Amino acid sequence: MNSTLPLKKAIFFPFVFVALTWLIHIVNWSLNGELVYFGTYPRTINHWYGILTGALIHGNFDHLISNTLPFLILGTLIFISYQNIAHKTFIFIYLFTGSAIFLFARTSFHVGSSGIVYGFASFLFFIGIFRHDTKSMALAAIVAIFYGGMVWGVLPLQNGVSWEGHLFGGIAGAIAAFYFRKEEITEVEKEKFEIENKTFEGFLKEKEQDFLNLEEKTSDFFEKLEDKIKD
Repeated sequence: MNSTLPLKKAIFFPFVFVALTWLIHIVNWSLNGELVYFGTYPRTINHWYGILTGALIHGNFDHLISNTLPFLILGTLIFISYQNIAHKTFIFIYLFTGSAIFLFARTSFHVGSSGIVYGFASFLFFIGIFRHDTKSMALAAIVAIFYGGMVWGVLPLQNGVSWEGHLFGGIAGAIAAFYFRKEEITEVEKEKFEIENKTFEGFLKEKEQDFLNLEEKTSDFFEKLEDKIKD
């Protein structure tokens, strides 16, 4: 059995989603930003489709790049670690965040996938608290260490930023974590994350190093891609 197959399957969806956002933004850039009108515009029935399209639109390349790396890292962690609930978790976070923005956010176009990123981070953190197993707590600790500063993004501290999207995404992730806290772990996951003769600290250190390696490789790739686009 090819041991890399589960990993390939796990990273497929996050990379496809990110590739789609890049493709859409290139089209948006070529149209001088006209696709921003597909963002989520709260409480306007004629713009109901923004619930589905808002997360796919970005204001500029900096906005897109800032969401790309954390989406890939956190999304891959979810699809590797919680394979049996990853798709359901993504769909819930996506629809809940878009719907909440549409119903409760300020009257303005809200664009970007940062709400989904906040949902991923929140899910990984809270499911570790709710499940109490070593794997989940290790992932929660990693998210807290590397993405703990994201908590400031749910406050209205910066102009031009949809803090409501961040807040609703975080709430969606916490709800999903609570709802799926007792979801049965697949046999593949049990085998993949079985810990034999390891302390919690040792396991956490190992996962932290894996996380750093993934972040470094992904960051290098998108830095090269950004340079090519600017050229």
